[in-house]
Amino acid sequence: MRALALACLLAGCNAPVNDPGLHALTILPGAQFYHGALPVENGGPVVTTAALTRSFIIRGKVSRLFGSVPLDTGGILVGVPGDIGYWGFVPGARDPQTPDQLSFGNEFAISDQVALGPMMVSVMAVGTDGKVGPPTTLSLTVQDFPIPDSHLSISLDWDTNADLDLRVIEPSGYELWPKKVSNPGASGDYHDDGYLDADSNSSCNLDGRREENALWVKPPAPGVYLIRVDTFSLCGQSFANWRVRAVQDGNELLVIRGESLPSDTRFAHGPGAGVYAGYITVTP
Repeated sequence: MRALALACLLAGCNAPVNDPGLHALTILPGAQFYHGALPVENGGPVVTTAALTRSFIIRGKVSRLFGSVPLDTGGILVGVPGDIGYWGFVPGARDPQTPDQLSFGNEFAISDQVALGPMMVSVMAVGTDGKVGPPTTLSLTVQDFPIPDSHLSISLDWDTNADLDLRVIEPSGYELWPKKVSNPGASGDYHDDGYLDADSNSSCNLDGRREENALWVKPPAPGVYLIRVDTFSLCGQSFANWRVRAVQDGNELLVIRGESLPSDTRFAHGPGAGVYAGYITVTP
């Protein structure tokens, strides 16, 4: 980040902070977070190309920002007008297809606090002389996780490359947890009432999903459903922000947010593991 720090110093960027930007509208893992508004354009290099891997972004899901900039670029700045801060990172090597350009890329995600609908993201290049170029504006649409096709769904999603596990205890006492992942009609431990559809990032084998759903394709049994979140491993990350969401027949019953820290990984991960997240009551 030394080249970026120098370019930002010359450009008058705000001082970098230890704040990981958890409350910002955008999240760029591995980039440096700066408080305040994006710097004002003052004759710096123009971003040649910039794009996201998809224009429809699901809150909490990681996409990728990529593009190219002129050779005299020392840093890339990314932010949303009106946000509490913005992100900076250094471009990469020369683009083999266009040797007069530097390529750049970084993971890109949207906070789950962002309102659904259209959103504009600004990408700016900072020259090695500290001058800031004009913003290139990317238009995207923010979406939420689609509600799985079921009578009842209890979903866990999170925002970093960690291995978190959803656990749900049905009124009967039967526990749905990652060792019982299956699908209706598949071999394995499929319960007649509900099933868990995935064990995302299992043992830190990253799959990009960061979501697990407990689903009831038949009307669920009445009673109390206890929900727990087990932090199996942070996979080298310092934290993971998570959300639990319960939806019955299209009606949202519950939304709970929490944070997993290294201390949450030290416990056993067998039946009954994890921290209590909440409960729902299903009536006949």
